[in-house]
Amino acid sequence: MKKLLATLVFGLILLFFIDTAFKIDGLTQEMLINNSVRFFLGFLVTGIWSWSKHKWKTKIFMYVFLVFLISDVIFDYIQDISTLEIEMTLHDLFFFFWGAISGYFFVSYLHDKELIDD
Repeated sequence: MKKLLATLVFGLILLFFIDTAFKIDGLTQEMLINNSVRFFLGFLVTGIWSWSKHKWKTKIFMYVFLVFLISDVIFDYIQDISTLEIEMTLHDLFFFFWGAISGYFFVSYLHDKELIDD
C-alpha cells in the first residue's frame, strides 16, 4: 500500500509541475472528466492485465489504448476542441501511465494480501 500511496502522491506533485509548465488549467469540469477517464482507463487496463495473469497479450491492450486515443481525438474534434498539440498529448499520456502504474501497484497489493486468487 505504501508503493501505491507514494505513486499517487508523486503523480500529484508531477502533475502540478506539468500543468504549470504547459500552462494547463486542469480544474475545469471538462479537464477533470477527461483526466479522470484517462487515469482510470490506465488503472483498469493494467489491473485487469495483472489480474488475468498476463494471459492476454500486450498487443490487445495497445489496441484498446489506440482505440481510446482515437475516439478521444474524434470526440474533441466534434466539440471543436484542439487537442493535437504536443503539450496536451504528453499531458494525456501522463495520466494514462500514472493510472497504469497505480493500477499495477494496487493489484500487487491485492495479491500480497491474498484478496485475489493466484
